[in-house]
Amino acid sequence: MCGRCVKECRRLHGTNRKSMGFPAIISALMVLLLLACFAPSGVALGYEYSRLNGWRAMAVTPIGSAQIGQTIKISGTIASESGYAYPVALSGRELIGRGCTWNWDEGVQFTVNDGTGTVVVIVARYWEIADGPHPNPARTCNIPESEYYVGDPVVISGIVEPDSFGGMALEAFIVSPDLAHPTLNLIGWVIVIPFPVLCVGLWVRTAVVGRRRLALHRKSLEGKATLPLPTFPGAKDPSLPWQRTYPGSALLDRARYVAAFATLPWALPAIWLWLVSPHSQNGYYITALIATMGAFLSVTVLFMGLVSRVKPSAMAVTRAGIYFWYERPADRYELDAMIPWSDIEGARMGVVGKTAALILTLSSGQTKSFPGLAPAVRDTILAGWRDIAVHSSVEGLQ
Repeated sequence: MCGRCVKECRRLHGTNRKSMGFPAIISALMVLLLLACFAPSGVALGYEYSRLNGWRAMAVTPIGSAQIGQTIKISGTIASESGYAYPVALSGRELIGRGCTWNWDEGVQFTVNDGTGTVVVIVARYWEIADGPHPNPARTCNIPESEYYVGDPVVISGIVEPDSFGGMALEAFIVSPDLAHPTLNLIGWVIVIPFPVLCVGLWVRTAVVGRRRLALHRKSLEGKATLPLPTFPGAKDPSLPWQRTYPGSALLDRARYVAAFATLPWALPAIWLWLVSPHSQNGYYITALIATMGAFLSVTVLFMGLVSRVKPSAMAVTRAGIYFWYERPADRYELDAMIPWSDIEGARMGVVGKTAALILTLSSGQTKSFPGLAPAVRDTILAGWRDIAVHSSVEGLQ
């Protein structure tokens, strides 16, 4: 840090680092927070796109030539069913809560014939089932609900597996009435795509602004060499009655916390996938939602930890004034280590945003606010101020 720049910044802006500019790392984290909300859904949409492209590109295989272990696509007619009253071969059920959803029945089995052979189809782990040719006659929700009947044409892709009777069965991955379905989730793409594009634009802007600030900084240095920071004690003065204030001020200096928050967005969806083993398209979107929640929490915690880096991690109150301890030497060099009571004209409780804050009014006209301060520290400062105020009043009367 250049000593000349510190003096100039103090003359122009005061000693509060927050007023000297918006750090680029804060901008980057805010963009990262925005990206974290939509990137997992983008992964799910990308997976859907690749699967549907593979579905359309896959050639139709005659059932009579299918081999166990193959991933195939068949085109035929539903020949029979089990588990339903004829003629229904594949249906589902309504789930009614805060909204309506339609879940296909994963326990159903039916057979498909294409003229070259017949195969049993199971949908226990389907990825997507397109709307069938027949509307559900018993529906109560105002959402698309459909069924497949015996005799309906179907196109199905899946894996050929052996069944318990020595034959083979097709574990369906996609079930559709024709080759044109299912279609892409266009609404999802319309919602998600603008945000990654916006994030890239904001990151580019942050980089450009950062380079401009660096150029201005180098110009203001006029070729002068930088000065090392003075040596500061590595520990708080043990003679002062220190009280912890903002523990998060050192959060990003501790590798285990950073590692924990960085792992969280990956661990939550991984645990969900392990416990639930989802298979359907909706299962992937739920996984993406869980990843979004984990990323949102992680980036929020890191963001708050970064913002609190310029807050004192401990404060001490004596008859002389209020002492501050900052975890980093740069903060101790740049910010006030102590404010004497003689420089304070008032101490009161107020509100910063929606958070209760201790507000100190200084004789220079500046105010210092400490939102979210621990009650014990806040009460100690207010009690110290009242004692000083009473003492000053008594001296004035004398």
